[in-house]
Amino acid sequence: MNIIATHKLKQAMLNYPAAEVSLLGWYQILKQSDFQSEMSLYSTFGEISGFDYQYKFPVPDTSLVIHVLVNFATQVLFIKQIVPTKK
Repeated sequence: MNIIATHKLKQAMLNYPAAEVSLLGWYQILKQSDFQSEMSLYSTFGEISGFDYQYKFPVPDTSLVIHVLVNFATQVLFIKQIVPTKK
């Protein structure tokens, strides 16, 4: 999958250094995979939420959530934002 706006990922790693390993792991899984559908995303990342083309990935062992837009046909994922969850 092609990942767009990786500068947001880099910025999150600077802002939340404890999440760096989890963020890099998320990136590597997506970069090396071709997800053909919503179901394939759910089978790999069981905790995600969303539908159609908008998804939220909780970052393991952190309070962060990655908001993305996904186009399965073109294999493009756009990182919209990475933010702490509201508690």
